[in-house]
Amino acid sequence: MKAYIQAKREAQRHPHKLLQSKSSAGDILDLALQDAEYGATASTSELLDQLKTFLFAGHDTTAATICWAFYFLSQHSESLSRLRKELDDVFGVNTSPKQVAEMLIAEPKLHSKLEFALAVIKESLRLEPPAAPAREATANYRFTTHSGQTFDPPEGVMMYLSAWMLHRNKDVWGQDAEEFRPQRFMSGNPVPWGYLAFSKRPRDCIGSSLAYLEVYCNRHRANVRRK
Repeated sequence: MKAYIQAKREAQRHPHKLLQSKSSAGDILDLALQDAEYGATASTSELLDQLKTFLFAGHDTTAATICWAFYFLSQHSESLSRLRKELDDVFGVNTSPKQVAEMLIAEPKLHSKLEFALAVIKESLRLEPPAAPAREATANYRFTTHSGQTFDPPEGVMMYLSAWMLHRNKDVWGQDAEEFRPQRFMSGNPVPWGYLAFSKRPRDCIGSSLAYLEVYCNRHRANVRRK
């Protein structure tokens, strides 16, 4: 991967070599390198770490989300039928993955019309979150839980937040917290503060948008529209 980054930088310094380079053009590394502020100052080591975050940290989590989404849809026929209808309405009936890819290239924001598909993804992430945030305690850090207990963790201790437990907490999500209901993420329904699929700002996941796009595309490629 280090050689790949170096080849990209060399190609940018010498555009005439771009055609001779085996690396692809227009990928996420190109976007980083083309940034006027970041691209010129980021070291190869830093770029390597960023690529690892996008490619490796997001690979298994995205795969797990796709698997859980298909499982939940297999158990809830009404949601599956509604998702199929939305895909047919947006992309047309019996279109191939290649045709859908061409449509997305021609209209990059087309996926924004898949409101229920996004709701299915978010609800799958709520019930079975593949990751959760961890934070390192700073000096003299203190926090108080909902029950009123106060804790003073030593400096440097890693604290892990259980997204799985929070996402199924009935005090946060209501009495149907254990049920698969994508409708809770449709527009007009406020999302509770306890949704931690991609953590919260200012330290939310850098790859959240990429993750959603990957699940969108893979769901169609897996022919969820076929009965």
